Amino acid sequence: MRCGIAWTPNCGGSCKEMKSLLKIDASVQKETVELLKRLVGIRSVNPPGNEDEIASFVKGFLVENKIDTTLVPLEEGRSSVVARIPGSEPGSVVLCAHLDTVNADEEKWTVPAFEARIDGGRMTGLGTADMKSGLAAILEIAKLVAESGITPKKSLVLALTADEERAYRGAASVAESGLIDDAQFLVIPEPTAGKAYCGQKGELWVEAEFVGAGRARLDAGAGGSTRSCPHRGSASPLPKKRRDFRRCRDEGGPRSTSVRSTGDGR
Repeated sequence: MRCGIAWTPNCGGSCKEMKSLLKIDASVQKETVELLKRLVGIRSVNPPGNEDEIASFVKGFLVENKIDTTLVPLEEGRSSVVARIPGSEPGSVVLCAHLDTVNADEEKWTVPAFEARIDGGRMTGLGTADMKSGLAAILEIAKLVAESGITPKKSLVLALTADEERAYRGAASVAESGLIDDAQFLVIPEPTAGKAYCGQKGELWVEAEFVGAGRARLDAGAGGSTRSCPHRGSASPLPKKRRDFRRCRDEGGPRSTSVRSTGDGR
């Protein structure tokens, strides 16, 4: 499936068979690029999210291609999308993407943030990498599978979630919906330098103790000591269950400009 999604050029025989079966060629890639342009043009900046607009567009695309599709509400103005192409055996393979993007300071952009442009073989625009390109690719794969009339061995499920950039609540609502309870394998086509990685979504908590010479912060590098929480004081609101170094415990120096000889952070 990875080869079919990413059109990886150096695949084995099974990937070539998939490309031939689904007719993945230059015209399909061009169509996917055009789809990506339309997705980039739909604002889904999080916060606030407002993913309903892009969710409705995605649902329309899938329904137009005769794919069973369900909107999974998160809160007012925000929804995720789950679609399914039934397989011949129990179980499913889930292709997962998120609908939202990070925020953009448009004044600092040298090109329009919400207008996809191609220059020198590269597309610019907010979300082109993270991750509307992956979203466009799996939408196109679903369309090709539906058009081919192929019944996959396992059901092919698309889980397209809201709120990934903040608190993963869209993914939680999809999981709680029961629509992907039969999932046996999940692929997330976010950019990873063209390589596939096995992983598990979650949090990693690290407790560390820093020891060095106490000194003024501006000179901290000389003694090898540093503040255990360099981003302390950020006003960014984070859910209680999702904290990062912007909200970590800081027991560094007595002032923001000093570092004591020992400190710890979580």
